[in-house]
Amino acid sequence: MSQALLTRAEAESNQPAVARRRRVRIEWHTPHALFIVLLALLGGLVFIPFYYILKSSLTLDAGPDAGATTVQNYTDVLAGGNLGHLIWNTLIYAIGSAVLSIPIGTLLAWIVERTNTPFRGLAYLSAYAGLAVPGVLTVIGWILLLGPQNGILNNALQSLLGTHSAPFNVYSMTGMILVHGLQSVPVVFLLMVGPFRNADVNLTEAGAMSGANPISVFLRISARLAKPTILAVLLLNAITTMEGFETPALIGIPGGVLVLTTQIYQSVHSTLVPRYGLSAAYGVILIVFVALALWYYTHTTRQATKYVTISGRGVRPRPTNLGRWRWLTGFLVLFLPLVLLLPILAMLWASFQPTYQVPSWEAVKHMTVSNYTGLNNHDVYTAFLNSVKVGVLAAIVAVVISAVSAWVITRTTIRFRGLLDYVGTLPLVFPGVVLGMAMLQAYLSLPIPIYGTIWLLVLAFCTKYVPYGMRFASPALLQIGRELEEAASMSGASWFRSFRKVVVPLMAASLTGALVYIFLLSVKELSAALLLYTPGTQLISVQIYNMWTNGQIALVSAFGMVVTVALLIIALAFRRLTARFGLRQF
Repeated sequence: MSQALLTRAEAESNQPAVARRRRVRIEWHTPHALFIVLLALLGGLVFIPFYYILKSSLTLDAGPDAGATTVQNYTDVLAGGNLGHLIWNTLIYAIGSAVLSIPIGTLLAWIVERTNTPFRGLAYLSAYAGLAVPGVLTVIGWILLLGPQNGILNNALQSLLGTHSAPFNVYSMTGMILVHGLQSVPVVFLLMVGPFRNADVNLTEAGAMSGANPISVFLRISARLAKPTILAVLLLNAITTMEGFETPALIGIPGGVLVLTTQIYQSVHSTLVPRYGLSAAYGVILIVFVALALWYYTHTTRQATKYVTISGRGVRPRPTNLGRWRWLTGFLVLFLPLVLLLPILAMLWASFQPTYQVPSWEAVKHMTVSNYTGLNNHDVYTAFLNSVKVGVLAAIVAVVISAVSAWVITRTTIRFRGLLDYVGTLPLVFPGVVLGMAMLQAYLSLPIPIYGTIWLLVLAFCTKYVPYGMRFASPALLQIGRELEEAASMSGASWFRSFRKVVVPLMAASLTGALVYIFLLSVKELSAALLLYTPGTQLISVQIYNMWTNGQIALVSAFGMVVTVALLIIALAFRRLTARFGLRQF
């Protein structure tokens, strides 16, 4: 090695000084050029939509002064009398869903990670499978179960109790909280298994040796040690709920329960002339709420050092022996597959009915596969093909941007390189419905002919999911030693060749996980797609929503089953790819 370095040094000394200076300038300029390009690219993805939604909120839509700059839209929002009601509904919905999902998901994570309960593998399988089912399908499944007229569970309870009306009305705030809270349990479970897996077992063993039973150990020791993570997941869950659209749209709108996201959508679609200015004003208000919640979330997660229980002693957690109670906890673990399967089974039943009806022996006689054969039409095929194209393209672009940005942040000494991480995280403050409206306003105004094409959807999803790509790429890159890139550079490799031949292969597992995860999110996204699609660019989620609102219950159930099976296969592959990387990085 020393001889090789000496030979290289001699060769360099024999090169003309001009050539040496040119190579040094190229090596110095590459990181700076990447930084400038990435900052401009990320800034364009984030600030162009924000500028246009802010501009729209300050512009009159109609009347003799249409196009004038004014605060009239904000005045209308404040004077309309429903802003306080919308904010209250949004907060109740977000907090209620989080309060329901956090205790259940946390308890299940502790049972699976820290006890010898059975069915633990099934819990992980169910949680990852839950990531694959689009939210719009899950909500439809729960409506089929809990609908006041023909809900399967409601009808069963009505017959059992002998009442004249359904005991539960899903079209209510309670229904919204229940459905979304149950939807969130698998995600909470996946986010909480890490803290329980890595916690110091000595503290819980000390509690057990003092005579405390497993429940007391969980409540008094494990849960308290996980307090920062529980609070962080609570905030994150509340933020994603505030941004959510499927449950408020499918359950809240028919029940007359509006939140900020559905009010934004209604302002565009419920009137003959879309009120973009009013909708943008609501959007800016929602952005402010989400930004404040994200700031508090970031602040909270930075204060967790006093709860550190993992040291350099190499302690491996050992499962708590529950004895005869392990079968009770085993039944509790089955809650995860139950939450996943119930809405899917409801859709499966509906998919074999010519017209939807609750299960009965008479309905069994009329079962048919005509709904599946009826899927062979142009709209369904187009939606499926568009979703694959948009998901793949958005995932590739987002991951490339994320990987190169992570390299600049972690490998260079550029003074303001942290701006890349900051700007790349900003899309988190854009709820999907707000981002969709902002992109619509921006690319109807800009002389860039992508409106009405799938490229606008690709751009929107890339913008929305770059932060997720960053969370996959940065931790993976930090695990790769710099000396490998230095060796490639000393061998004469350019930055691009070194990045492509050395860095990317070593990050392959993490980047592949990011690709699959962003693909799944893109295929499931409804709120942004619902505002950006045009005839011929509809996606799976949009097609499902339109079929449901048109009353095609049996047909949408068949389509939903096909989509669910396809995405479940991808999600199970994602489970294997993220055995080491993935959701634990968030």
